[in-house]
Amino acid sequence: MKRSLQGFSLIELLVVVLIIGLGVSFAALTISDNKAYQLRLEAKHLVNSLKLVLDESILSNNEWGLDFYQHINSDGQSIYGYRWLSKQENDWQEDKLSGGQTNYSLPANIDLTLEIEGTLQAVNVPEKSNDDKQNSPGPDIWLASSGEITPFRLVLADRENQEIRLVIEADQLARINLDGDGDVGYP
Repeated sequence: MKRSLQGFSLIELLVVVLIIGLGVSFAALTISDNKAYQLRLEAKHLVNSLKLVLDESILSNNEWGLDFYQHINSDGQSIYGYRWLSKQENDWQEDKLSGGQTNYSLPANIDLTLEIEGTLQAVNVPEKSNDDKQNSPGPDIWLASSGEITPFRLVLADRENQEIRLVIEADQLARINLDGDGDVGYP
């Protein structure tokens, strides 16, 4: 009676280990790059919105502004966001973009640092008045109807890994640069 030995050969086991190793490495790369990709998407969204509102400001001959704020979510985390303001009868009012969105909150894992003309700016919680509308003394960044913009430097960074960061800079002539990408326009 002949007995056959059954089992896996060494080569078959090595191939399985290689396949599992490749799968784990691709998963690790996808997870680590996801934060950088998300950060780049948020930065490009903000840059493109800035360019769109600057064009709107020129075409409508109306001053617009961008106000950064932070609020606390239901988990107790500090979340940064921004809102668009337009100047109506010598007063700044929240205004909607063509997409219908007034306030835009950044994802919870993104930190924001704003410098205007070389001075670090505090990003505060907006104050509420008696009629429950958010008040602001004015925008952090002005977009003038002449096509000019407040010079600024905005740093978006991952909260857990501050090395994952992007810088958006603009000069007075509305040349907006995203982390060395040159003049960033619509995608």
